[in-house]
Amino acid sequence: MKETNIQKLDFLLDKIVETNYLVTFDDLLKSEFYDINDLDNAEKDFNRFQKFFNDFNVGEISTKEDNSWIRKNINTLDFHEKGGFSIKFIERKISAESERKAESRLIEKENLEKINLELQNENLKYSQSLRKQKEKISQLTSENLKLENKQLRRNVLYSIIAFILGAILTNYKDILIYLNKYF
Repeated sequence: MKETNIQKLDFLLDKIVETNYLVTFDDLLKSEFYDINDLDNAEKDFNRFQKFFNDFNVGEISTKEDNSWIRKNINTLDFHEKGGFSIKFIERKISAESERKAESRLIEKENLEKINLELQNENLKYSQSLRKQKEKISQLTSENLKLENKQLRRNVLYSIIAFILGAILTNYKDILIYLNKYF
């Protein structure tokens, strides 16, 4: 709501409290807010303002076409003493600002939660990848050890064969003599 409308509402509220009587759109038309020739706007505004008095339960209203007015009810004086429509306007403005900030914080929290989930997902994928790589390293290490053992057995076998052949070749004359003796 525009601030000028709040001022007009407070003007009507002040007038009701000061005069202890009802106000009509004529009172609004005679105020500083309207030119005397601005009858249509004053009447439209007055009809709108009646709804505010009714909605806030701070005045009794009559909306009859030939007899439209606002007068005080049991809540009018208390509402006036607490600052009237200006305070309500400020409270609503503060409330709207608080709601906007809360909504902004909620959106920010949701965004941070989304980022956190994405990071957790990346971490999980990295952990899975790391686990797979460790398994592959373990498998390759096992395969490497098997190949090394196989190679070591071959080397030992070749060494034994070479030792035997070397012994035979260096002592082949003695071996032949020994074998001739028995055969």
